[in-house]
Amino acid sequence: MVKKSIVLALVLAVALLAGCVGPDDGNVGGDGIENVSGDGIGNGIGNDDLSNPGEAIKQELEENGFSVTKVDVQEKSVSIGYTQALSESPEDVYANWAYIFGVALNKVQNPEKVEDLVITCNFEDGEIVKVSTGPGNVEAFLSNEIDSWDFLYELDIEPLTKGPQIWTGA
Repeated sequence: MVKKSIVLALVLAVALLAGCVGPDDGNVGGDGIENVSGDGIGNGIGNDDLSNPGEAIKQELEENGFSVTKVDVQEKSVSIGYTQALSESPEDVYANWAYIFGVALNKVQNPEKVEDLVITCNFEDGEIVKVSTGPGNVEAFLSNEIDSWDFLYELDIEPLTKGPQIWTGA
């Protein structure tokens, strides 16, 4: 089971280092990650429900096909958990992360106060990866100031499991 965790970590590292994710102009290109912002943070949708940003984040993500497991909005941090399909390519997973971070910044009441953005990515095979970054990295990517390679380089990706969970006993 440790082998699967190592394989996942190696796949992510190889994808980043071997050119699976390479420099581009911020639009769909060699790395497959598309900058979905048209005019700033998020996907161009305005901050329409600031009374309950956690619920607004969850609703936005679920309307776009994400299986959200948790949303925790604090003054200085936003944490989102979701289930990630194994059938998606690494590039699609990275694009999902960029999109989720953008939605989070777009929906909070005071995005300028947010210091940490955290995603807990629960893969369908039991693997769990924590991905975190600062809002400056997300804002720079979504406004085309940095390319996807620089965006991914600034992500802190931490595997939280050592292989899929095994249930013993009857």
